[in-house]
Order: sequence, then C-alpha cells, then structure tokens
Amino acid sequence: AVANGTFIQWWLVQNWDDKRWTEEFETLKEAGMFYVILAPTAFYKSDLSENTGITKTVYPTELDGFDTLWKDNDGRSPDIVDACLRNAQKAGIKVFVGLNFSDEWWTRGRSAEWLNARMAEGNRLADELWDLYRARYPDAFYGWYWCWEVDNGKYRTFDFLNSKDVLTNAIKMQLDHFEKTGKRLPFMLAPFMDWKLGTPEGYAKLWEYVFINSGMKEGDVFCPQDCIGAGGLNMSNYVKWFSELRKAVDKKPGLLFWGNVETFNGKDWTGA
Repeated sequence: AVANGTFIQWWLVQNWDDKRWTEEFETLKEAGMFYVILAPTAFYKSDLSENTGITKTVYPTELDGFDTLWKDNDGRSPDIVDACLRNAQKAGIKVFVGLNFSDEWWTRGRSAEWLNARMAEGNRLADELWDLYRARYPDAFYGWYWCWEVDNGKYRTFDFLNSKDVLTNAIKMQLDHFEKTGKRLPFMLAPFMDWKLGTPEGYAKLWEYVFINSGMKEGDVFCPQDCIGAGGLNMSNYVKWFSELRKAVDKKPGLLFWGNVETFNGKDWTGA
C-alpha cells in the first residue's frame, strides 16, 4: 500500500500565495503523492444566520442562491479553486474537485426531497466550475469528489425509509448530469462506518446495490475512511470490514478501491 494523495480544506489554504502552494505540492511529490482532494468548494452552515438560504463558495460565483465566502479589503473575492488548480498544473498534481456540502446532511440526509435538491445545487455548481477552470487546467482538473459522507447508521440495505434508494438515486442524479453534459470525470466518494451500528456484510450489501444502480463505472474511486482515528473501527476489526467492502467493489468491474487513512486521533484531534 502507498499513500498517494491527501485532502486540503479551504480554511487551511485561504491565505496561501503561489510560493506557499508550490512548497506544499513539492513536499507532497517528495512524499510520493500525486492526488489532492479540494473539498468542499461550496457549503451551507445552518447555524450562521447570515447564511440562511445562501450557499457560500470559495471562488467567485455568479450563481443564484450562492455567494462568495468572503471578500478582501479591496472588495475582491479570493479564488481558492484557481490557486489550487493553477499550482497543481505546474506541479503535475491531479485534483479531485469537491462540490457542495451542507451541515444539514447529518440530520436530513435520508430525505429524498432534501438530498435531491442538494444534488441539483451541486450540478449547477459543477457546471460553473467546469466552465471556469476545466479548459484552463485540463491536466490538474482530474476528477469530482462527492462531499456527502455516508455511514452505516444512516443508510442501510433494508429500512422503512428505503435509504438505499435515496442514496443511490442521489448519486445517479449527479452522475447522469455529468454524462449528459460531457463532464464525466473519475468520481470519488469516501463513506465511513461504525462497527456498533451494523455488520460488515450488511454494509457491503448496501454498497453493492449502490455500485450496480447509481451509474458508477470503471475508473471511479470508492475510498472508505478507515475509521480508526475517529473510533468507528479499531485495529482488531477493520480488516473484516474492508474485506467485505472489497467483495462489493469486485462486483463492479473497473471500480477502484482505495482507503482514506485517518491520520488523527478523534479523541483530541491530535495527529496520529
């Protein structure tokens, strides 16, 4: 196994200049990494009253219902997406561009009406991101990252909310849009799991259903979190969970199976 990529959050890089981006990418390359996931590029926080009804972006947007997160002293909106892609292109780094996220996901994620509305929002976002950056940075703009973190408590193979179809149809709504508009790139998602909320076999069955019915295909990336840092799994049981998920992935030819290693201790958020 090799560590060949990492996540970068907007709040960490919001004030970086090109020199700092170059230093970061050169360090990543020295460590053998080739991929970066920049996510999310837009988010909604329900606890901020000024954000009510507005999704904030980390790049200058002209979409209705969206607004740039902040402006500098000269009234300009810093463009984190451009800075990341521009410097990634120079460094030979491939970027998975994350779309939208909302903190209401944790309480409303199993609502088909709510989740489908978020997918429609994400599709509009993807269109704008593509038009702004894809032609300028074709080597760096490599894939899409689905920011919605699925877990085995909220989503199950069988439940009265039919959550497996809510999840499957949401992913399909996004992938169908990419296919229809010519924006289909490698698509990555990174779910998590808690051994106390289900079984490895049950979770694998859920994902087997999603893989078959959502439009995921060869070259897409299933990259579950290892859940050890956050405490959902531990060193004595993670192998069983990943073994069962491997079986589900194998039923979708060409689907890639990666692991999202949590390099932190969730008890105090220190490095692991």
